[in-house]
Amino acid sequence: MSAPTEYRQRYIVFEAGEDVSRLEIKDCLSKINEELDFSPRIRLVAYSKEKLNGIIRCGHLQLENLKEELEKSSFGGLKVLGVSGTTRGTRQKFLPEWN
Repeated sequence: MSAPTEYRQRYIVFEAGEDVSRLEIKDCLSKINEELDFSPRIRLVAYSKEKLNGIIRCGHLQLENLKEELEKSSFGGLKVLGVSGTTRGTRQKFLPEWN
């Protein structure tokens, strides 16, 4: 599947339910990329192991499928807190403690 000529980026804010490392989340996202053949590829933008939350970037067409896959991820699931179109909006709405 090739990348659409135009797509809108979305930023998903998630919360991990247990002590999960950045590497485990990146591995999980790589598996999702391979299984669902996402293009453009989803990417971990930021993650705080202390606060157990982070930001994932994806395309607007991938949003619903990615949210479903995150909920049933291998390490107990990632709870999706919200979605925004910019990193600034993401941090202001869902992660004010990061500002």
